[in-house]
Parts: sequence; C-alpha cells; structure tokens
Amino acid sequence: SNRIFLMAKSLNENSIESEVVCPFPNYPTGKLIGKYKGLYKKENIQGIMCHRLFIRPDNTKSPLKRAFSMLSFSLSLWILLFKKDIKSFDKVIVQNSPLLVSFSAIMLFKIFLNKKIILNVSDLWPQSAIDLEVMRKDSFIHKTFKRIESFNYKKSDKIIGQSQYILDHISKFTVRPNFLYRNLPFNVVDKRNKISKYDKISFVYAGLLGVAQGLLRLVKIIDKLNFDFEFHIYGDGKERKEIEDFLLDNNKIKYFGSISKKEL
Repeated sequence: SNRIFLMAKSLNENSIESEVVCPFPNYPTGKLIGKYKGLYKKENIQGIMCHRLFIRPDNTKSPLKRAFSMLSFSLSLWILLFKKDIKSFDKVIVQNSPLLVSFSAIMLFKIFLNKKIILNVSDLWPQSAIDLEVMRKDSFIHKTFKRIESFNYKKSDKIIGQSQYILDHISKFTVRPNFLYRNLPFNVVDKRNKISKYDKISFVYAGLLGVAQGLLRLVKIIDKLNFDFEFHIYGDGKERKEIEDFLLDNNKIKYFGSISKKEL
C-alpha cells in the first residue's frame, strides 16, 4: 500500500491525473478497518481519489480461505464496469500479485474496456509459493497459476518490476517494454555521527509479519546467537501470534505490536 500510494502521489505531482482502485481497508490484520458497508465507496485520501470495493478479508494460513478472499475482490472489481469515470481512463496500472486480482483486472480493463495495461510486478507467484514450500511443484493448482501468470504478462502492454530478477523472469514468458521501478520513498534523513564504540548492537524490523517475510524463522535463529544485542519488531500479519508466543520470556527480542507510520 505504501508503494502504490507513493506511485499515485508522484504521478499527480507530475501533472498525470491518477486515481486508485483498492479493497476496503483490511491489511494486514485480515479484518475491515473502519465502518465500510455495501459493495462500493468513493473517497479522497490525502488528495488521491480512491474507489474502494468489497472484499471478504482473511488473514489465516488456510489456502482455501485466502483464495476465497482474493476471489471476492476479483469479482467486486467488475462493479467498475458501470462507473463512467473509470471508463475515461486511458491507461491502467495493474498490481501483480495477487494473481487472481490482476487476472480479473486485465480481463476487465484490457478485454472489455480496451485500455492500455501497465503491469506492476512486485512478487513472482506462483514461484514464491514453491520457494516457500506452501505449494507443490507441478500440482494442479501450480499449473493453473502458471497459466494465469503467463496470461497476465502476455496481455500487458508494458511491465514494471521492483527488481531486475523479476524482469529477467518475465522475459522467459514474453518480450514487452519493461522498466525497473524500485519505488523508494524520497525522505530526507538527518545525518548522524558514527558511533565508534558501542556495548550493544540494536536491530529494528517494521513491516508485515507474513510467511514470505520469515520473521518467525529469523527470531528462532538469532535467539541462539552468542552476543549482546537487541531486536525490536513492529508490525502485524499471519505469524504475529506465533512470534508473540515464542518471545514470551525473551529479553533480547521484543515485539511491540503495530503502530502508526507517524509514531514509527
């Protein structure tokens, strides 16, 4: 969400009018944040017009429940077919993954509305699922997602990716104009004097506590390291409860919950 917000904000600042289509806010808790009802709500978020759509949020490890959650948003996208302001857009940037959502968006905007599609690829699915051992290679679901992945790449007019590795992977499927877009925030950071002597090394992680981030595995490893350090964790996600349970009697590694960006 931070990357997409920064993209939309930067486009608007460069006189390229942009709006955002997204689900009702639910990330990363898996529960709706705020009092959202119905199927559609249009609202202005810090100068960016957002078209918010229904989703059945889920934050469990159940593949079926997560697939149903993605499917609910994939289907609610088609509400936009009846919105006049959406039809006036000449280019549509589609976020990939989740694959089902990007597939549905490409079907809607490319096939039905004949819009130019720019695919923004930040994760390689289903390859990441294979690497994380949450999906079996060459299984029915893996082959199905591979076909969807190929469709998404081939039907896009241009592709932007967050790493060269991602762009190299996509080139195996199709040759499309592409651009390496790391999408980093342009924050001014105060310079600090280097610390020449210290008694304790401190680490901070602030972000998603999901399976792909591997924080649970990380804390189990560094807990065994034999040197004086502190590791502070902020955020939320599927592994939160397991991390909390593991750190109940831990003095070196501390979990501080989820806080606002301003507090952080």
